[in-house]
Amino acid sequence: MNIKHIIKRAISLCYSCSGRNGKLIILTYHSVNPQNRYSVKPEDFEFQMKYLKDNFEIINLNEIERVNLNYTKPLVAIIFDDGYEDNYFYALPILKKLNIPATIAITTDFILNGSLINEEWFFYKDLNPLKKDQIKKMLNSGLINIASHGKTHQKLSFLNEQQLKEEVCLSKNLLEEAFSTKIAIFVYPFGQKKDFDPHAIKFLEECDYKIACTNMWGVNKINSLDRFYLKRIEINYLDNKRDFVDKINGKWDFIACYQNLKMV
Repeated sequence: MNIKHIIKRAISLCYSCSGRNGKLIILTYHSVNPQNRYSVKPEDFEFQMKYLKDNFEIINLNEIERVNLNYTKPLVAIIFDDGYEDNYFYALPILKKLNIPATIAITTDFILNGSLINEEWFFYKDLNPLKKDQIKKMLNSGLINIASHGKTHQKLSFLNEQQLKEEVCLSKNLLEEAFSTKIAIFVYPFGQKKDFDPHAIKFLEECDYKIACTNMWGVNKINSLDRFYLKRIEINYLDNKRDFVDKINGKWDFIACYQNLKMV
């Protein structure tokens, strides 16, 4: 067991959580896979989706601009980062079974050009990218929409103007052309405060993105959404059932304080 995770779990037992009413929770996933030890297992993913189905209003993130405060349950949306093939084989059947929408944030060179963006990620280095026909089938399910996760998965704040155009604008154009669908969501690679800046956000606005998701921990107030700075909560292979329920309900929100202190 990961020592950091054990410490966080211990802190969560003492942390007083805030309510979720009037807020949107966005969950971050990467891989659902029974073979890879660092992936969320399908049986755990199914438990998590059933819990959400019973306790939350699950929305398609593309609908965020139409969200209001009239829902009787807290809102949640689901994003898978990078575009791994196991999203098709293991996550999609569960989402179909429970009629749950989700977003796949695609790094275009990983999917369209075979670039191995995951070589540097120890956890996911052996995972294959989604194939174009699989993405088309996911879109045709009516439950899945896609977002841009950049062209080559780079930190936007370190790029020049031409590189920003490729990561932000070209990635959008490539996805729209390949899959005949509108791309309105950008998911920042890495996604911490230091990884994007106002100059990058300017490109998002110019390229007609509606929202962008960070990897900063937290939930989003529906009546004051910061649409280019949406926060998320990460779900990973270390989470047991109690961890998942506690994360969703705010017992792990102390991580937001820790992240903010790191940025100071």
